[in-house]
Amino acid sequence: MLALPDHALRLLAVLLFATVGAVHYAPAWLAVWLVSEPDAAPVQRALHYVAQGLKGIALLGVIVLLLPRRRVALPIVLVCVWGAAEDLLVAGCRLARGITQPAAPGLWEGVCRQVTNAPTRFIGPVLAAVAAAAILWEFDHARRAKRR
Repeated sequence: MLALPDHALRLLAVLLFATVGAVHYAPAWLAVWLVSEPDAAPVQRALHYVAQGLKGIALLGVIVLLLPRRRVALPIVLVCVWGAAEDLLVAGCRLARGITQPAAPGLWEGVCRQVTNAPTRFIGPVLAAVAAAAILWEFDHARRAKRR
């Protein structure tokens, strides 16, 4: 595990605290600031959607930051990269759609499909398959190493 100095851990705690608070409370204030009060609810939902994606990226980044710098951590890094890519797609596509535009994707249709009109649902499963393969490879490597 990466040994962060105490002051860095304190700063990380403050940043995580601020991130969680901002994700849950800032979208409403920002929505009211951007549009008039009666129209703010859909904007607040859109901003919350984007903020959740950014929070996911930040939390997955913290996990990667705190991982040991060994090959055994590679599967965890790949899973975090997959999660961050999914969150980035969600947040980015929601912003690209426009925060004042409604986004009501149908079943098995994401917001990115509404924006790009391309089949973007394959990106997540492909990244998940790469991460799963790395996890299986690591389990197999560990099993073979025990037999030696």
